[in-house]
Amino acid sequence: MDKSTKKIIRIQHIGGTGNRVFQYFFGHLLQQQVRNAQLIGYDIPLFSIKSPPAGDIPERHAVIEGRHEFNIGRIVYAMNSDLLDAVTCQIYAQRMEYLPDLVEARALLATGLNPTLGAIVPEDALLIHIRWPQPSDGGHGDYMPLPICYYKKIVESTGLKPIFMGQIEDSPYFDRLKKSIPHAEFLPNASPLRDFNTIANARHIVISTSSFCWLAAWLSTNAVTIHLPVCGLLNPHQRADVDLLPYPDPRFRYYKFPLTRWRGTTDQIENLWSGSADFPEMGQRGVAALKLSKFRAVI
Repeated sequence: MDKSTKKIIRIQHIGGTGNRVFQYFFGHLLQQQVRNAQLIGYDIPLFSIKSPPAGDIPERHAVIEGRHEFNIGRIVYAMNSDLLDAVTCQIYAQRMEYLPDLVEARALLATGLNPTLGAIVPEDALLIHIRWPQPSDGGHGDYMPLPICYYKKIVESTGLKPIFMGQIEDSPYFDRLKKSIPHAEFLPNASPLRDFNTIANARHIVISTSSFCWLAAWLSTNAVTIHLPVCGLLNPHQRADVDLLPYPDPRFRYYKFPLTRWRGTTDQIENLWSGSADFPEMGQRGVAALKLSKFRAVI
C-alpha cells in the first residue's frame, strides 16, 4: 500500500445553508481521521466558503447515502486500510458527535461570523426566532411552528424584552403575536447573513426548529441563555437519528413538547393561537437521560 496516495472526501450538498454547514463539519471530521485526506466539494456561499477544484474521482470510490446516523469507524477503516480511495457524502449528519468543538467550529466559519454584519441586540432583550414551514421543506413533518403560549411562558419567566425575527411578516404569526405580546419588537426581514449574525449577537435566544437558527445560537460567543424546544427534529424520541441537544453546554435550557408531526391542519394552526400547554423545563439530568435512552450501541 502506498501511504502517500491522496484520499478524497467529497461533499455533495443537499439542502440549504444550515444543512451545508453540518455536511461540511462531517467532512472535516472524516478528514481528521483519514490519513492524507483531501476534503473537496463543499460550498457555503453565505460564508464565502468553497473548496478548491479537484481532479477525477478515483475508481475505488463509494457513495455514503442516508440522513443523519453513520458508522464513522467503518468509513475510516476502509480508507485507512486502502480498501477505498474516495468517498462521496450525500448526507445531513445532524448529530453532536459529528461536530467540532466550539472553538474549531467558529474558526471553520470565521469568514461568516462577524458581529458587525448583524443587528445590535440589547443585553436585556430576548431574541425569538420564528420559522414558518416553507414549500421548500416538502411537507417535512419534523419542522414546525411553535405555540404562542410557549413564547409567552419564556417572556414572562425571564422578564426580558421580546424581540421577534425570522419568517414573521409572511406568516400567520405576525398579527397574532402583536396582539398576544403587544410590547414585543419585530425586526424586519433581512439577508440570511445578517439574520445569522443577529442571532449570534444576542445574549438570550429562543431558537426555532431550524438548523440555521440552531447553528447561529450554538456558535455564538455572546449567548448566555439559549432556550431550546425539545420537539420535532430536536426531540430524540421523535427523531432518534438526530441529536441536536448540546448537553452539557450550560447555556442551553430545554422545554419538553409532546410528540407531534406538523401537517398544517386547521386544528394544528388553531392550537398555535389558543393552546395552553405548559411545556415544562427539562433539567440537565433529564436531557442526559433522554440522550442516553437513544444510544443504539450495546455496551
